[in-house]
Amino acid sequence: MGTNNAVRFISAYNQIDKALHTRFSLKSNMTFSDAVRAAAVKSAVVRKYADDLYDYSRLRNAIVHKSNTEIVIAEPHASVADKAEYILSLITAPPLLVGTVAKEAAYLSADTSLFDAVRTMAASNFSFMPVVRGGEIIGVFGNKTVVEALSQEADWNAFAVSRTVQHFARACEAYYEVLPVSATADDALRRFEQNRKLQIIILTDSGTKNDLPRFVVTTGDTVRLSKLIEF
Repeated sequence: MGTNNAVRFISAYNQIDKALHTRFSLKSNMTFSDAVRAAAVKSAVVRKYADDLYDYSRLRNAIVHKSNTEIVIAEPHASVADKAEYILSLITAPPLLVGTVAKEAAYLSADTSLFDAVRTMAASNFSFMPVVRGGEIIGVFGNKTVVEALSQEADWNAFAVSRTVQHFARACEAYYEVLPVSATADDALRRFEQNRKLQIIILTDSGTKNDLPRFVVTTGDTVRLSKLIEF
């Protein structure tokens, strides 16, 4: 029987090992270190704590008797057990975006005039907004889009009133992604890290573009996202 910290650490380690294999569909015969390496490609949380996890693999072998895994021969510090349990919680139940950093979505109808779109964006304090037509997301509209459009026109007022946002919505999916409302901080961080062009993540009930936006997370939220997974 091990001491309390040893029992806590070994329990967390074993659960992390199982969670990595289960959540990321890894081969059952993959070692702990190889599982961490493979999962780090798919998870911002695992990537952030990869060095700790590699250390845990070595520490586990140091504190457990080689011939009898029930015998503990070393005592980890309480802070090590605390952190292992915290990482376990992030892997098995990462924080949801809704209720933490996600904001209620404001969106533009495709037939909204450029003039009204600018006023709506200013009032909502969003630099990027989803554009919707027929109950579906067709792209995003942003501050840069406005500047590019108006810079080509001499009569800004007439142009802004006569043109609609559907002419300028960025349909390219590099600028936005759609996820379900059940998406996590890990999901968002991984996407922002892997796509430097990504400006906004739009959350819908179905997780597809064939639905109205419910919440949004933008590049301006990345610092808060990172803090959600800080130990």
